[in-house]
Amino acid sequence: MATLTIKHFDALAYVKKAKELGTSEELAEFQARQIEDAIEVAILNIKEEIAIKDLATKRDLESTKNQIILWVAGLFLASGLLQHFIK
Repeated sequence: MATLTIKHFDALAYVKKAKELGTSEELAEFQARQIEDAIEVAILNIKEEIAIKDLATKRDLESTKNQIILWVAGLFLASGLLQHFIK
């Protein structure tokens, strides 16, 4: 089973580092807010794309596999019956 590691943007750390590098506090805070907004937009877009796609679950795949097995078995049975009656 896959493990999900959630990461986040640390705006406070960004602002502190930007100030250390000589950026004004106002500019650093503005940039941090813009980055947070961009991340939020990206997350919303990804969620929307996932919602739009018709993704199959493991249960869907198992069900489809079972249906295929039944159809193939039915075709073999029908084929055998046809051969029996055609002779």
